[in-house]
Amino acid sequence: MAIPLTILKAIAKNPMRSIGFGAGAYSAVTDFEDSIQSGNSVPSALLTAGASAIVYSNLVTGTLATVGTLGSAAYDFYQNESMDLRQQTQNGQVPFLNTNFQDTQQYATMRQAGMAIAKKSDYTLQQSLLGNEAKFLHRE
Repeated sequence: MAIPLTILKAIAKNPMRSIGFGAGAYSAVTDFEDSIQSGNSVPSALLTAGASAIVYSNLVTGTLATVGTLGSAAYDFYQNESMDLRQQTQNGQVPFLNTNFQDTQQYATMRQAGMAIAKKSDYTLQQSLLGNEAKFLHRE
């Protein structure tokens, strides 16, 4: 059995839809055979097969379209980020490109002092919030 040329052109034009159609057709045939073997009537088996074909063809086509879109978006993101990094590297704009961090006692002390200031600021903020809460309890 030869496949007509119009069907081959349609497959070449939209391969994702063709894959979905193939999955739907396969599902319909297997569901039809299962339904007949389980003793259902031919019209009932045809309805089951038709519903199965519609569900599976749409499911497969939608899934393939989503995967294709996500794949192309991820590839575009990777390309753009790589291009930006290459441009920054060529222009010398990458921060800390040619540096090696040397941790010393002085830097550790500065970090500890910075954390103490941040903690003190947080404590001051909490205290002022508590004071503002109490202000609403007292009527003047």
